[in-house]
Amino acid sequence: MPLVAETRSMLIDFFSEHIFSETRFPFREAMPTMLGDLDRALPQTELVTKTYRLKKLLELLDCLKSETYQYLQRE
Repeated sequence: MPLVAETRSMLIDFFSEHIFSETRFPFREAMPTMLGDLDRALPQTELVTKTYRLKKLLELLDCLKSETYQYLQRE
């Protein structure tokens, strides 16, 4: 996908909002978040699985913010 200004801006907003929603402090039990999960004692394998998605989102966001990347492609 070519990263023209409009597409880049839209994807940055989308990923930023999703990262924010995953890492905000859980004020309600019905809305689990990464911080809420870290507050509980989780097995290491489950913790790695949950943090992997967040790390990938942050990597994608960094690529989108960098003007050196002109395309976004899945390998």
